[in-house]
Amino acid sequence: MAMITRRLFSIVGAFVVSLTLAPQVSPIAYVVGSLSAAIPVMIIQLVFIPLFVGFLLRNKEVAKAIA
Repeated sequence: MAMITRRLFSIVGAFVVSLTLAPQVSPIAYVVGSLSAAIPVMIIQLVFIPLFVGFLLRNKEVAKAIA
């Protein structure tokens, strides 16, 4: 959720900057670049983190240390 919230604030910030400080700059390129770089990383994190946590919980030594 934090990944998506950060991207939303980033998009809002880009539009605010384009409206106030730099009206000649289009925020569309920034938003497209940001999202195209972020989506693969989000997918990787959403796939590998649960797998890693599951692996750690199945490991008896780690499970004993956590409990």
